Amino acid sequence: MIKTAGFLILIFTVAFPQNFKREISPFNISSPAGAYTNPFSGGVNNIEPHFVDIDGDNDFDLFFLDSDGSHGWFKNTGSVTNPVFEMQADTLPGIEFFGWFYFADIDADGDYDYFTSNSNNHIRLFKNTGSKFQPFFSVLTDTLLDIDGNIIFSESGSNPVYADVDGDGDADFISGNSIGTLNFYENTGSPQNFRLKFITSFWQEILIISGDNSSLHGASALEFGDLDSDGDPDLLWGDFFSQSIYYLQNNGTPSVPNIQLKYSVYPNNSDSLKTSGFNMPRLCDIDGDGDKDLFVSVLYDPTVGQTLMFFKNNGTASLPDFRLHNEDFLNTLDLGVNSYPTLADLDGDGDKDLIIGHGKGTTGRVSFFRSTGVSAFGPFILEDGTLSAVNSDLTAAPAFADIDGDADQDMFTGNFDGTISLYTNQGTAGNPLFNQAVTLSDSAGAVIDVGLYAAPFTYDIDADGDFDLVSGAFNGRIFLFRNAGNSSSYLFVRDDNYFAGIDAGDNSAPYFTDMNNDGKPELFIGSRNGRVYRYDNSGTVLQPQWVLNGTVIYDNRSGGNTVPLLVDADGDSDRDLILGCSKGGLLFFRNTETGTSIRGKERPLISGITVYPNPSRGSFVVRGNCGNGGIEGTLEVFTTAGEKISEEKINSDNSGEFVYICSGEGISRKIRTSGIYIISIRFPDFHQSVKLTLVK
Repeated sequence: MIKTAGFLILIFTVAFPQNFKREISPFNISSPAGAYTNPFSGGVNNIEPHFVDIDGDNDFDLFFLDSDGSHGWFKNTGSVTNPVFEMQADTLPGIEFFGWFYFADIDADGDYDYFTSNSNNHIRLFKNTGSKFQPFFSVLTDTLLDIDGNIIFSESGSNPVYADVDGDGDADFISGNSIGTLNFYENTGSPQNFRLKFITSFWQEILIISGDNSSLHGASALEFGDLDSDGDPDLLWGDFFSQSIYYLQNNGTPSVPNIQLKYSVYPNNSDSLKTSGFNMPRLCDIDGDGDKDLFVSVLYDPTVGQTLMFFKNNGTASLPDFRLHNEDFLNTLDLGVNSYPTLADLDGDGDKDLIIGHGKGTTGRVSFFRSTGVSAFGPFILEDGTLSAVNSDLTAAPAFADIDGDADQDMFTGNFDGTISLYTNQGTAGNPLFNQAVTLSDSAGAVIDVGLYAAPFTYDIDADGDFDLVSGAFNGRIFLFRNAGNSSSYLFVRDDNYFAGIDAGDNSAPYFTDMNNDGKPELFIGSRNGRVYRYDNSGTVLQPQWVLNGTVIYDNRSGGNTVPLLVDADGDSDRDLILGCSKGGLLFFRNTETGTSIRGKERPLISGITVYPNPSRGSFVVRGNCGNGGIEGTLEVFTTAGEKISEEKINSDNSGEFVYICSGEGISRKIRTSGIYIISIRFPDFHQSVKLTLVK
């Protein structure tokens, strides 16, 4: 084995972010239940929703804030009675949600302004300085004060509301306390000029204590709405420790409220809400039938399938009957948390399938989306069972390679505890079967352990004809385990020098590809902070000098824990970017580059190049596919010390296939001793090497 040392050069530039444009629905992805809408939304975790008509077209749009701090919105491109929600790739100007948010027309000018929080639990107010059709938000105040000059606080975990609870025609401010009570700030101004006066921290003497004979209380999510059509607002309350929501009915009048607890489990029917806890209610007449429907998001657990539950009102405005219509109203691709996408042809049909590792509850899973092969990339449909053998703790990060030379794809999975498991494919190239896993060890017999959050990637780093194993980790470093075996029998040797000095912060996730066709792969690294970094190698394959070439992409709506996958998804000969992320879905960025700086061709799978028989006594055949038809290339033979023994011309046919037959003359006569030799195949945009063991 050749010893190598890695060198790191830092060049602090921002490279190529302008080349990638985010798209939400570029390709179809489906489940057995039907097509996902907004498939590349990235997923959602614990969203806080709010329905408002933000663009003045008289239907409800949907805004959301995720628990990781990211936010976005869905434009209603349908109608009042038949809504169709399309996620927008760009946020509206001036949107800066933090902690919570609430839209309201604070100055009665016919458009929506909004409240939100900051890191000090102060309240920020953003005024719409645009219009009801084209909103533009500007900070009116960073610290909202009452009329006495006191700072208005909203506790962390509380989701307050701005509503008219005293019937005077202007909206008041109500927020929850962790002890189970409500703060009430009365608006003593006017609809055009609000002025908030603190009245009480024990409004209506409401005290929410979750559970029978329990002293538990906590964060709250509030929503007011007239649920009995008597002209005054009733209250829905989600509590941190409640698996349902509370219904508090207003038995008073619009000007003199008298709010009393009526139901501690709601809706009060056979579709009563029960989740893992901390539910956030929202009321909205989503179907334009004149009564309010109920939406509930679950803020407690990011892995539940109940991302945004829709309860349709089958009753009336005065006597609602909320019935569960859909537990996943948004119907976007969301597999839980921490998605790890990769591509591999698991069914042997010649196109690559989409495989996504992810966390679901306390387990790590891997989902298989089969490519139907009708376009350059997908469409994909989810199939259950193929990869069901994977059941690790918390996360699973898959990578594929034919590690044993039997012409089918084997599966590696990175585990939460830092180890890497190998599932050898016991089936065939067209019918994979993954059953029992082994925990990988290195050549010294030590279990491969990168600390936490192993994120493996397989690539022939040293171009010697077999797959090496690269892994990211929680500490942000990149680990290399060279394959000192061969294409049919692996032996991983740890190399701590090759990527020395590279640190992506936390939760590094590597991806290699030769973007500039210089024969040396570039390194892309996803990270916990949501950025994807690019490192170029200004040295050689064996003696690298890694140059930090900046941030390839950063989208603060990814939620972090980005996992890059670069693939020509649209067939235009440049690499597009797919990201896994903490939300459990995928993001897609189309490569809009018109030059050549980030163009490149995917290196064909090593399993597509074969040398047989291997070992050989002198005669052998080299067969493969270079990806381009009717072109000339070279076949070179080297010793393991790097000495060139021979060079021959070879040609590919119209399909890109090439075959070289050595029958005892030519190259074979130049190889005088037994040993291991490197056969290097070169075509334009293609370079691959394989090992040959010769026995004389």
